[in-house]
Amino acid sequence: MKNPNKDIIKKITEFDEDLDDITETVYTSAEQGYRKGLIVGGQQLKPLGVEVNMGVKTKIEELKKIRAANEKYIEGWGENINKQVYDIVWDGIESGKSLNTIMDDIIKATDKSILQAKKEASDIVIDAARKGEIDLYRQAGVGLFRDIAIVDDRTCGVCLGLNGRIYKEGFDERGVINYDNGNFLTDDIAELAAENGLEDWINPEDGAEGPTYHSRCRCKFAPVLTFEQYKNKDAIQTTISEV
Repeated sequence: MKNPNKDIIKKITEFDEDLDDITETVYTSAEQGYRKGLIVGGQQLKPLGVEVNMGVKTKIEELKKIRAANEKYIEGWGENINKQVYDIVWDGIESGKSLNTIMDDIIKATDKSILQAKKEASDIVIDAARKGEIDLYRQAGVGLFRDIAIVDDRTCGVCLGLNGRIYKEGFDERGVINYDNGNFLTDDIAELAAENGLEDWINPEDGAEGPTYHSRCRCKFAPVLTFEQYKNKDAIQTTISEV
């Protein structure tokens, strides 16, 4: 049977269109998230004497990086969901399911997938905002960051354990380093994940340069004024006009 049912084909087509809409929304939202991160970062930098001119456009190369990272993610995401839909169709036909039952299975699967896609899309926006903040701090010459967590009943053991720790720029691709004990942030995350039984949920490498550390993570980095900068605040006063 080459064409199981026009309704099934129509549903698959509608799903593809939904996926395209969400994909474009993710790209747009990620760029907006990055810019919002720049705004928040600028507010955090004011006490350090850093003025950020937000009247210019975000660096094009940074937006390209965000889009490229999301493209790879979304392509695999769409392929997996589409494969799931086609598997439902042909497995249903082979097992003798009625076309109405196959249609119901597709609707359940696609509706669930679209809902999950929207949740994951919001993660991308948050990740982009955090990247915007940290990129801005680095442009301002800030090399120390304090980890800040939102502490409530939803805070995981890893984020709770990292809260308040200070990190500095690392020496290689492994990322930032704990200012007090010299551990890489990835090592701190791995240790806390093991202590809290979250090894299967958190990938330490995802947080090498700072938050976010996992899906739905609300942690962030805040810039830290060094003792030398505190004694001479003029040392860091600058205007960032090309963000």
